[in-house]
Amino acid sequence: MTNNFFENVLPEKKKGLWLCYSEMKNAVQKSYEYLTKRKYDDAKEIILSYISKRYKVFENLDERVISKLEEYSEMLDNDVKKAFFIIPTLHNHAEVKTFVSELSELLDKKIDSLK
Repeated sequence: MTNNFFENVLPEKKKGLWLCYSEMKNAVQKSYEYLTKRKYDDAKEIILSYISKRYKVFENLDERVISKLEEYSEMLDNDVKKAFFIIPTLHNHAEVKTFVSELSELLDKKIDSLK
């Protein structure tokens, strides 16, 4: 029984977690790419869409990571504003980019720990 857990159950669980964190990392990276291109609405949409599609999976993931992801989503939601001629701008641009870098590093650590 114990051997089955370590040989079958645990590797499958780790694989599933690895996939979840990898998908999250991809969404964060894609969002970050849009931020660097100043396509703020697209960056915001990527994260909000990812969260809405994967929210049920979050209960199995590290609360710190989920908290950071939700905080990033809130930053984008609160800071992306429409300016002149309906062009979106991002207030606190540097702060958001720094936060994304920290979130990416945290995700990298989670992914590496599951290899």
